[in-house]
Amino acid sequence: MQDVVNNLDYKRYPKEYLISARYSMAIRVEEEFKVIVAYDFINLEILRESEGILKHVNTELGSKIEQYFNITLSQYGVTVL
Repeated sequence: MQDVVNNLDYKRYPKEYLISARYSMAIRVEEEFKVIVAYDFINLEILRESEGILKHVNTELGSKIEQYFNITLSQYGVTVL
């Protein structure tokens, strides 16, 4: 499985989500509140009850998020460690 799985199924996983198989995460940007939200992604399912605000990421994941959403993480309160 590729690290970043984009648009596995447009109906189940809209483009608003970045799906990372490597980190078992689904990530989306919440523009209204200027935060990045992450969910567990297990067995090809986004576990909505696992929702959490992303505060820190490593360089690799941070780069993928910035490229996918065309954003700067610091504008959303996320620190790259």
